[in-house]
Amino acid sequence: MITKEKLESYISEIRNCNSEASRFQTFTLFLNDLFKLSVQLLKDYVRNINRTLTTHKEGIGIIRRRPDSLFGNVVLEFERDLNKKTLLKEAQRQLKEYLSLLKEIEPDTVYTGIATDGIFFKVYTLISNELKEIETFDIKKASAEELFFFLDRYFLREHKRPLTTELILKDFGVNSLTFLKLSSRLKTLFQKNRKTPYLKTLFEEWKRYISLAYGEDLATEELFIRHTYLSLILKSLILKIFERLDRWERVINGETFREEGIENLFEEDFFCWIARNEILKELEDELNKILNVIDTYELKGLKEDVLKELYQELVDPQTRHDLGEFYTPDWLAELMVREVLKENPELSVLDPSCGSGTFLYFTILEKLKSNLDVNHILNTVAGIDIHPLAVLTAKTNYLLAL
Repeated sequence: MITKEKLESYISEIRNCNSEASRFQTFTLFLNDLFKLSVQLLKDYVRNINRTLTTHKEGIGIIRRRPDSLFGNVVLEFERDLNKKTLLKEAQRQLKEYLSLLKEIEPDTVYTGIATDGIFFKVYTLISNELKEIETFDIKKASAEELFFFLDRYFLREHKRPLTTELILKDFGVNSLTFLKLSSRLKTLFQKNRKTPYLKTLFEEWKRYISLAYGEDLATEELFIRHTYLSLILKSLILKIFERLDRWERVINGETFREEGIENLFEEDFFCWIARNEILKELEDELNKILNVIDTYELKGLKEDVLKELYQELVDPQTRHDLGEFYTPDWLAELMVREVLKENPELSVLDPSCGSGTFLYFTILEKLKSNLDVNHILNTVAGIDIHPLAVLTAKTNYLLAL
């Protein structure tokens, strides 16, 4: 991990650079110092400095553009100072041009654009031919660990981030860019398709179900959109657990996982409305972006229920209390499970109102510590809940624990 002294030295050097080329060279040396890059990797990096992108457009002819650097699926654009609006706008203009060109040359590859002055980084992707900001990162305000994983995520992807509650809330919680963009998109698509018989039937069934269980006032379109959003995050997470790639409609309706021998993981539920081709086409870029984020996580060796807080955050506290939903802290659930299984770890365990699956999660971990196999766990650990999103979250936690 980089030291504070090295970081301060790098920032000082970047500030003293008098050209974009020298900034780029200093940044490359900094990456090498941080990650101890192989000689071949550095050669690949340097070879792509000012690589020419070429395509042909009918009626226009040959188009050639030269980004500052193209490394893997990352396009770098250096400017002297991104705090200056004119330089930032110029970087954005160029990145949009490069990403549009790359989409024509390699339509199946998702490229990321990064504008930087060596200290301040702004990360973009192209969605529906518009440049969309993914992330902003300031080296001066970051810890050494945050910097390490930021650079690793975009330039190397060699070190997985340990998955924590804090991290998943940052990436997918109500204040995350993913939630703000995807929930807005889902809302637009819902309004556009709400009168179609399929979606109308699903929404009315969901509304009747929620109304019977919790009261009519809670069955709102906003809650339906949040439920759909969370179901997509959970299904994407499970897709990564199995390290599978498949068409999104098969993932959403559960076909992908039935092929893995899991019959009841996902069914044709209330939230499968987005699997319709005309809707799914408009969401694929956003869904692939979710997978890109999840791909940076280390999913093995978890020690906490990382999904509980995400579930609670997506249904506001007042609504949860109205639903009668109160969640047990991890430390208490773990203590209770350990006490129950202390004398006999082979006991069967049922949680009749399992919520996000916290008790199931720690029960599985405790049984694994006793070297009990997966078949035993499947036959002795079960949960029940009336809330469809709680059940889906608990199923995901069950798999994460295994």
